[in-house]
Amino acid sequence: MLPGDTVSPERSDVAAPARRALQRTWFGRLLRNRLGLIGAIILVTELAIAVLAPALTPFDPFEQDLRNRMLPPGADGHLLGTDEFGRDQFSRILLGTRYSLLVGATVVIISFVLGVPAGAIAGYYRWADGPIMRLVDLMLAFPQILLALIVVATLGTGLFNVMIAVGLASAPAFARLTRGVVLSLREADYVTATQSLGSNDGRVIVRHILPNTAAPLIVQSTFRVATGILSAAALSFLGLGAEPPTPEWGAMLSTGRTYLFTSPHLSIYPGIAIFITVLGFNILGDGLRDVLDPRIRR
Repeated sequence: MLPGDTVSPERSDVAAPARRALQRTWFGRLLRNRLGLIGAIILVTELAIAVLAPALTPFDPFEQDLRNRMLPPGADGHLLGTDEFGRDQFSRILLGTRYSLLVGATVVIISFVLGVPAGAIAGYYRWADGPIMRLVDLMLAFPQILLALIVVATLGTGLFNVMIAVGLASAPAFARLTRGVVLSLREADYVTATQSLGSNDGRVIVRHILPNTAAPLIVQSTFRVATGILSAAALSFLGLGAEPPTPEWGAMLSTGRTYLFTSPHLSIYPGIAIFITVLGFNILGDGLRDVLDPRIRR
């Protein structure tokens, strides 16, 4: 286009249908949802940091320098100071993004794999509803962190065992949500028509019912990632999760509490990292709930 040229009405009219079509998709609605968009930006930024962490860290996160231990933020090129072993705090927080996102994703995968099939079976088969849901109610009777503590005490300490424990503790929420959706869809006309055509129960559940549970499960997953990160950080804070020198935010908080009055930056910045990550996933979940709700048309 040459300087001074203007867009013809014909060209504008051609682009308008494509633009309106994009706005009607869930992605287009997410772009117009302010909270959801902010959460998505935070998530994408943290994913980029997790992938590029080795290239972004100005210092080796594991290298000790006892001559420069407990430096305040900004001293000698250390943006967020150093810890009790002289390791760069900023580099360790950046690398800790990997561990926190890995924990959140693993927790959701474990709880999804265990909870969704159990909820689908309980919702579809009346004979299985009672036993499965009573077990779910029993697990829900315990606070999630207490249930995770019981599992960690059984399996032993360590970040991997913490992920298993938090995943098991989160599975009942997925089971209950899936059961509720399957119960509402089990008597739907299209399910009855599929059954009358001779489809077996497995095909009906997998091909025709579970795809319609995707929207609430996606929203639930975003909230559970945040809960998983927070629970894993709490267990690491108690000394049951990541072990030194792993730069996991909960473990860094646990170490920093010893020096809270002399070097508060050791606790403040890992806490801010946890806060931003959990906030990002929560507001992304709120935005996705609005975007994927079929009753809302914007």
